[in-house]
Amino acid sequence: MLKILNLKRNPFSHNARSKNKCKVQVGPVHINREVLTSERDMVTAFNDYFVSVFTSEDISTIPTLVLMTSEPSHVDLSDIDFTVQDVSNALFKLRIDKAAGADDLSPRFLLQLKDYIAYPLYLLFRKSLDEGSVPADWKCANISPIYKKRKQEQS
Repeated sequence: MLKILNLKRNPFSHNARSKNKCKVQVGPVHINREVLTSERDMVTAFNDYFVSVFTSEDISTIPTLVLMTSEPSHVDLSDIDFTVQDVSNALFKLRIDKAAGADDLSPRFLLQLKDYIAYPLYLLFRKSLDEGSVPADWKCANISPIYKKRKQEQS
């Protein structure tokens, strides 16, 4: 089942969301003449639908990777070099017409704060690479199904 983030406990996210002018809400969702209004019910319904339309792949036939170089197979993430300016440049390239991520922060908001958040983000990224781990929250995403009109003979 999809994970629902509880960002209300995070003071930074709460403050950032309060400054965001774009308030997007999903629902209610109509499925088989039933109206779903709670977030949990809607997420469960979307998850059930996605599970029903996607098939699991047979992973028993996946070939193993054979390294073709004489270089060591271990790559140390702490060797990746970037600067605060690199983070700032990446923030500058954000497209403001895109949707907010799982943290509910819009790209427009992040772009406006880029001079203030580039260094803290640099520290977070650097620590993540040095420790070789990624925070669980960074693995979350918002999935927004887009309704496409059916042909009349299908309805």
